[in-house]
Amino acid sequence: MVQQLIENEQNKLASAPSSESEIKLLEIAQKMLGNENISVVHDLVTIANNFTFVSDFVKACQSIDINVTEEDVKAKRSIRELVTGEQSLAYWHQPYDASKPVLISVCGMVPQEFLKYRMDELSKTFNVLVFWPTFDFADYGFSEDSLSEIIKLYHELVYIYLPDGVRPFGYIGYCLGGVISLMMAKLMQEAEGYYPVVYMLDSWPEVTFKESFEYEEVDEHGLNYDDLPEFLKNRLRFVRAISKDTVLPKYDGYTVLFAATICEGHDIPQNKAYWQSLCPKIKIYDLPGTHDDIVCGDIHADFVVRK
Repeated sequence: MVQQLIENEQNKLASAPSSESEIKLLEIAQKMLGNENISVVHDLVTIANNFTFVSDFVKACQSIDINVTEEDVKAKRSIRELVTGEQSLAYWHQPYDASKPVLISVCGMVPQEFLKYRMDELSKTFNVLVFWPTFDFADYGFSEDSLSEIIKLYHELVYIYLPDGVRPFGYIGYCLGGVISLMMAKLMQEAEGYYPVVYMLDSWPEVTFKESFEYEEVDEHGLNYDDLPEFLKNRLRFVRAISKDTVLPKYDGYTVLFAATICEGHDIPQNKAYWQSLCPKIKIYDLPGTHDDIVCGDIHADFVVRK
């Protein structure tokens, strides 16, 4: 299954326009953004970083009888997604710049829009390759015990996105994304013989994470799994994938954990000890605030970016 998904992603990532609609939309986008390096797979909304871009782009499309809505552009973002309706698993936050090192950002289960400020700031120093939240892709058919497939797929996609010979400087992951980042870095170390830096924002042991999420989102409110909204079902599937018979690898590379100081119902010292046992070179920064403050909010964002 992984190989088929990789081939699907390669087809989505072909940057040359593959239809007349893509050609026309690309001409509009390049003219509006003043950048001929824009391709059909770039995130136009992020690159534009302009409140009026979406409405202006929609008007330009409608003027040549291509019917798209502002909601379409905001949700699908790239020209390929607008035309085909297919979303890629990852995207460059800004067009690739050969003068900058590469940082892989793994959203995990954090909605991408919560991380935009950090991605904007990180992009000043790095080429940031962002993996969309995993629960957006439950329809890819991952089973509850297929975490290894997810990690392998992500790892292989890094090679697809990066230019030949380029390897990532490091990985940054948010909550569950930190766990995935560590495992991706381990695969890169085994494949390439070097240790990428790993940054984790308040990531927790997989069993603790599973228990807290299931109780907070399901049991505490008396909800039955079958009655949950689809997006919550998708989240729980990946929580189970990360927690079921998962043994995280020991990692001897430089690792940083940004740890929340307020986390009700959890043993913060135990969490730190857990990561220290896996990552002997880990550096831990205590950041005042809750888990959501550290992972989702802009609080401490500048501190994280500096480190």
